[in-house]
Amino acid sequence: MSKFNLARPAYRSSTSGDFIGKLANTFQKVVEEENLRQRNEVKPMQHTFVVQGTEKLYMVHTPSFHMAGGRYQLIFSGEVSGENRQRYEQFKKEQPNTMLTLSNTTPLTLDDIINSKSFTASVTNPDNKNSVKGIEVFNIEVVKKRSLSREDFESTYPERFMPFYLYGTSKQQHIDHMLLLDPNIQLTASNVRLELKETLSAENLGKGLILYANNVHEASMQPFPLTEKLLADKDKFFFSANKKLNVSVYRDPFPTVTDDPIKLDQVKDLITTGTLTLGSEIFIDSDKLNYEAHPDVPSGINPSKGEMTKQSKQKWKEIACGGKTHKGFSSNADMNFR
Repeated sequence: MSKFNLARPAYRSSTSGDFIGKLANTFQKVVEEENLRQRNEVKPMQHTFVVQGTEKLYMVHTPSFHMAGGRYQLIFSGEVSGENRQRYEQFKKEQPNTMLTLSNTTPLTLDDIINSKSFTASVTNPDNKNSVKGIEVFNIEVVKKRSLSREDFESTYPERFMPFYLYGTSKQQHIDHMLLLDPNIQLTASNVRLELKETLSAENLGKGLILYANNVHEASMQPFPLTEKLLADKDKFFFSANKKLNVSVYRDPFPTVTDDPIKLDQVKDLITTGTLTLGSEIFIDSDKLNYEAHPDVPSGINPSKGEMTKQSKQKWKEIACGGKTHKGFSSNADMNFR
């Protein structure tokens, strides 16, 4: 007679084994897919610009590689109304070493700002976070607008120099590091002192030129550490006050506005050589440019590696086991990371 095992099959608890871990990773994939979709969608958002100059005002975008709407290196000139212009000039007289930042007060795309040639902004002092709202910026003229999409990157960092955009007026010149590959660093300086063999024309400075810092070997310095560490050792960092760079200045062969790759082997029209000395008006960022912030999901997710930290898994377990609903999965969740 056949014997049948009539014992009840062992029931595997849904909370045993690695169920929660698998559930956490499933949640992670959902969040990553939503984050990826949101990051690759150009939509109105807040943008921040570093303000340069007093004779003529320039605004330098603080970009991010991780948001489609912020993947542009953008430099433009603009004007502000008379009263606010006077307040700004007075502030710069009193605090000449402080670089102010400016942000649009209503969400806009960069193209909205460029095409309308104006926007309403708030100006912030990064030293004390005080801000003045309702500043009208107008008569915007683009100096450089270059794509920071991955398909437009160079394949390697420059080995024998570090490239910058050079622009301004005959009295005031400024520079902004050319971002050709990620990860990278934003290095922006106002009122640099140039000692060149040939004088640069106001026309060329207005259009924007390309400057090579010949005694800075970028490839050997990448990737840069976080901003906080750089500022802590700023006296040792090459991009700090009173540091002198040996430079070559070239005409920029690329259109003012382009989504095409910026290939340095096409930069050949040398204008002059000499030195550049940095002043005290310096802006450095290697954080916002390179790293994502996800305020609406538990911290500790590393999308680049496709895995979670123990802390993140614990948070997801709390959500799953406690019956909580996390706003990261809400249909109208605020996924506009800043």
